[in-house]
Amino acid sequence: MKEREEEKMKQEKKEKEEVTLSAAEQKLLSFLKKDIVVMFETLKEVWRIKKLGSMMYLPVVIHSLVKKGYLLAIKKGTYYVTIGEPYDSILIGQFLYKGYIGFSTALWLYGLKTEMPTVCYVVVKKGKKEKKIGQMRYKSISLGERAVGAHYLNRYYVSTRAKTIFDCLYLPKYAGGYSQIIYAIRTASLTEQEWDEILDYLIRLGTTSTLQRTGYLLSVMKEKYPDSIQERVLQKLLKKIKEELEKRKKTVVVMDPLFSKGGEFIKEWRIYDNVGKDKL
Repeated sequence: MKEREEEKMKQEKKEKEEVTLSAAEQKLLSFLKKDIVVMFETLKEVWRIKKLGSMMYLPVVIHSLVKKGYLLAIKKGTYYVTIGEPYDSILIGQFLYKGYIGFSTALWLYGLKTEMPTVCYVVVKKGKKEKKIGQMRYKSISLGERAVGAHYLNRYYVSTRAKTIFDCLYLPKYAGGYSQIIYAIRTASLTEQEWDEILDYLIRLGTTSTLQRTGYLLSVMKEKYPDSIQERVLQKLLKKIKEELEKRKKTVVVMDPLFSKGGEFIKEWRIYDNVGKDKL
């Protein structure tokens, strides 16, 4: 019994030591703000200007603050300031990669997806990277010239609702599939201006196959939920597709390249529905 009591006291002492800050740690933290990212060079400069101690002691202090949960190392020489409180796992994404929060992560931020994301997608112009911090996986998705259309939503740099829908239509696998896109469009109650923005992205940045798949998907939505899709949207897509198909020999695509080929041929959109209307 006595041994158990002593073990408990040792554990409590250890936990107390882990959260107790030294004078140097307290001073350094007092010059930092929560939810910002600082580089090692910045910490070094603060340490020097404020005369917090020997420069040789700084790495020890930083390591201790990371261990105690006041700083989070997100990449070499780069730290996210938590001040010992729960950190924003999605906010870290835009600090980790130079881009905007997109795809299913953006859908969640807009309330167009119900499940809390386990992957934070960051859209960048170039480069594909992946990293795990805590329980969240971070993936940068390269879209080149299509990596546009973002704004600040509170403190998040995220694609606009319309650009998010376009990105998801362009690469459905990062959206959670077509059923998730349908849910997002129905839930969003998109304005005329947002539909115009989506059409603009589709016509300027979408491939012919993206136009065909989007047109067919929206036509299925129109059948199931008549008020969810404007007729003018379908007509504009049909017109653009007709123009594009006149320029190319290969005109037929499948709805989902990951599924087996075949399925019902939809002449209007020149597409094989290898998924099925009931599964969309």
